[in-house]
Amino acid sequence: MLKIEKKNQFLFGVIICLISAIMFSSKGVIVKLIFNVSTINSIGVLSLRMLFAFPFYLAVAIYFLRKEKAFPFKGKQWIQMLALGLLGYYCSSFFDMWGLSYISVFIERIVIFTYPTIVLILSFFFLKKKINTFQVFALVITYLGIFIAFKAGKMEQNLSNLKIGGLLVFISAFTYACYMVFGTKIIQQVGSLKFTCYALMVSSFGVFAHYFIDGSQSLINEPNIVYAYGFYLAVIGTVIPTFLTAEGIRLIGASNVAIISSIGPISTIGLAYVFLGEKITGLEILGTIFVVGGVLLISLQKK
Repeated sequence: MLKIEKKNQFLFGVIICLISAIMFSSKGVIVKLIFNVSTINSIGVLSLRMLFAFPFYLAVAIYFLRKEKAFPFKGKQWIQMLALGLLGYYCSSFFDMWGLSYISVFIERIVIFTYPTIVLILSFFFLKKKINTFQVFALVITYLGIFIAFKAGKMEQNLSNLKIGGLLVFISAFTYACYMVFGTKIIQQVGSLKFTCYALMVSSFGVFAHYFIDGSQSLINEPNIVYAYGFYLAVIGTVIPTFLTAEGIRLIGASNVAIISSIGPISTIGLAYVFLGEKITGLEILGTIFVVGGVLLISLQKK
């Protein structure tokens, strides 16, 4: 009976992680749809997203506070959480959405998906974790895939935009990888769900401050469809998959979650084709196979 329950638990974990990966993968498509119907800029879209998402994270934080009668952070942990929240969510999300204003959803998703390779490299330099020959091979495969994808992208997109957008999204991947590397210890101490809620609230304040300092955009009097997209981006593209991923990590472990998340770029390609009319070439498919394959090899090595 216990074995059956464990199997069911694992299967449930796999299913919710698949749903989470597909939800996350729709983010870029929704951002592009907003850009198509509005003059709102990257920080405006991000502000709209966090405006709708913030109450959910606040509610969860209050729930844990009432339940445990204490804040989850002590001393220096507060500073760590503040820094990681700004780095891992505010900076990462801003550069990602800024990059999306220059490049296709396909290129964005392929570049952002390289963050596990950056985690591997940062862990080598800062945590003194060794990189074996198999992982070097995986890194080569991944970045060969990026090269192929950009080669294909040059045929369809403005080269200058491709370079700028690609660099911005890579910075996003880099900041998120920093969050993963330097946040692992405190996340394990506090708990993934609680830490994520507080970090995203900090990120929200960073986004709102940026929005008011920028002062070039107004979120008032936008078409109703923009608010609908913003709500989707917040709830379906952020809040729900965040909670599902946290639960998935608890049920099946972080390595298995990382492997299942490899469906993300493939899902994005399908969604971009259906909702944005983005066509994909044979070279782009080949690049995707290399990138997903390389990241999968890295994830499998962690098991």
